[in-house]
Amino acid sequence: MKQGNLWTIGLALAVTLLVGVLFGAFVSKAGVLTFDGQVTSGNIFQSCATIASAFLVTLYLQKIVNDHRKQKELLFQQFDQLLELLGQLENMETSEELAKVVYLLKRISLKCEFISRCMSDCGCSSDLIRDADFSSLVKDLRIHSTNTPKQKLEEFTSSKNCPAYVKEGIITWASERRSEIDLTIEAMKAAIFLAQLKVNRA
Repeated sequence: MKQGNLWTIGLALAVTLLVGVLFGAFVSKAGVLTFDGQVTSGNIFQSCATIASAFLVTLYLQKIVNDHRKQKELLFQQFDQLLELLGQLENMETSEELAKVVYLLKRISLKCEFISRCMSDCGCSSDLIRDADFSSLVKDLRIHSTNTPKQKLEEFTSSKNCPAYVKEGIITWASERRSEIDLTIEAMKAAIFLAQLKVNRA
């Protein structure tokens, strides 16, 4: 997932090939064994050096592939944990402890920040990191989940007409506000799914 890997791979191939050619040329001049006038000890050493170089490059490339696969697996684990947190919020009743809601929103926000930091450390492109930036959705989720009107509850003709209110530490959402919360959660799930697809293709 690091952008510099292609340059590293190309450099490794060039260096190993150059080493094989130079080593073969050196042994060809210094070699004294001649089998049939065409195959010299230098040819043999050059072939061995080329094979060894190809083997080392193969091992190096395999390590890069394994590292990328492991990084993706770890990132997907973080995405899954974020989805689990969203599921907890989605499963809340229309009335919940405000402290519990705030705590869960904080965990969701921290998980999103951690995912962005992990992607940056893994060398993901800026476009890919931007695709996994859910901060605006988290902000909307916090607004819908915790914001209450400035008017007092008594000023509404009915508690059902109040989008959200807090009483004795319990926040209650009206059906319309609850729908806004659920829609934001669904939008965030969709954004996470798209980010996972792009990470998998990277």
